[in-house]
Amino acid sequence: MGRLKPLLRAVRNFVYRIAYRGSKRLCPVCGTPARRFRPFGVEWQREQAMCVYCGALERHRLVWLFLERKTLVLTTPGKRFLHIAPEPTEIRIRQRVGAGYVSADLSDPTADVQMDVMHIQYPDESFDVVYCSHVLEHVPDDRLAMREFHRVAHVLIPLRSFHVEPFVRDAIAS
Repeated sequence: MGRLKPLLRAVRNFVYRIAYRGSKRLCPVCGTPARRFRPFGVEWQREQAMCVYCGALERHRLVWLFLERKTLVLTTPGKRFLHIAPEPTEIRIRQRVGAGYVSADLSDPTADVQMDVMHIQYPDESFDVVYCSHVLEHVPDDRLAMREFHRVAHVLIPLRSFHVEPFVRDAIAS
């Protein structure tokens, strides 16, 4: 069964790619057009949620568009980017940022660094960007973690300070 699972997953993905072939939607993360995004959700299904080509969900597309359109992170060489608990679909951020990209996770062995966000081992202002999504709700002392982000980031701009409503609509509809 161990060898069969990856084969079945590959067949399923191939079928999805044929079924969703089209040009009504464009995933900004992988740049691939599709007829629509596929439904996704554990407790409740969200329509138009997942790109069948790269697996990007709404939040991944939103972050990609934000980084691409509202920052210089993906286009300026030499940026230092600390990515806390990156998801597999966000590998493209690493590809665009380059050598300044560092992934960190408390327990994931594929991360560049195993790290507790309450005790970041880097010196002050080591990074231009600290990106952390869907993590703080699992941290015992989220305020300490935020202080650590502030300490290691050159400039800290919480996403909530950026007016995102029109931006969210564009990202989800794209």
